Amino acid sequence: MEDLEAKISDSKPDDSSPLKLYLLPFLAPGHMIPQINLAQVFAFRGHHVTILTTPSNAKLIPKHLNVHILNFPSEEVGLPSGLENISLAKDNNTAYKIWRASKLLKPEVENFLNHNPPHALIIDIMYTWRSTLNNSIPTFVYSPMPVFALCVVEAINRHPQTLASDSSLPYVVLGGLPTMSRLI
Repeated sequence: MEDLEAKISDSKPDDSSPLKLYLLPFLAPGHMIPQINLAQVFAFRGHHVTILTTPSNAKLIPKHLNVHILNFPSEEVGLPSGLENISLAKDNNTAYKIWRASKLLKPEVENFLNHNPPHALIIDIMYTWRSTLNNSIPTFVYSPMPVFALCVVEAINRHPQTLASDSSLPYVVLGGLPTMSRLI
């Protein structure tokens, strides 16, 4: 984290000037809402914040935040125009098409970043192509997952044997957390 903070400091003209930040949330309410909240915090502190999103999702963003519209590749994945958010998917196939379309946003995002470089990019964890973007731009990966849930996932990864505990119990005692936790 310190390395990224140092990169941001190095890319700023001077420490008192506002940062130019881009945020790229995934196309689902559970990802967009927390990133919009984060964008508002930065904007209220005087930073220049722009959210990169698609036309239909741009309608969800408060008017006081800047938006850069990305063309959503509906036709390429067989979706009707305007169906750009996972919450609008009526079935798994449609949700999968939206996810596939999100992968196709990469070239346009790359082009925008190369022609309008920010001080930093905050990109959703769902964009698996993020590691191949311009590495001269400090990039923070954003996950809307609650910290406790991340700790549980990490504890299970480190102590998988806890999932094979006594099946007669209505819960699992999970090791690797600061306090004893029972998962029901």
